[in-house]
Amino acid sequence: MPSYFDQAFEAAAAPLFDQWFGTTVRLRRNGVDSDEFTANWSTQEYQSLGDDLGIYLTVKKRVYRLLKTDCVIGGVQVEPRAGDYLVDGSETLEITPVEGRPAVSEEAGAYRWLVRTKRVA
Repeated sequence: MPSYFDQAFEAAAAPLFDQWFGTTVRLRRNGVDSDEFTANWSTQEYQSLGDDLGIYLTVKKRVYRLLKTDCVIGGVQVEPRAGDYLVDGSETLEITPVEGRPAVSEEAGAYRWLVRTKRVA
């Protein structure tokens, strides 16, 4: 059950964030796209072990916040999963786990999915 704060935030602040900071995306599964919807994203950095030589790399990934009710493909609400894609303008990003974090997790309040991606095209 979402808290009062989560409910108030989703009703009042989230639409403004979408309006000012959102980007138009489509969710793609098995070559079938959802309708376009607005999502927010941020860049997160992860430390990654590069190879057997012990070289550490900083990997930057995009994490999108998707409203659950927008994730509809073929008239059915779906949960994004690893192997699905997000199409953001001319970029295609694969939904994938990152450094021990799941590809998709539920945001506090249960209104949105946090989706970790890597750019593939």
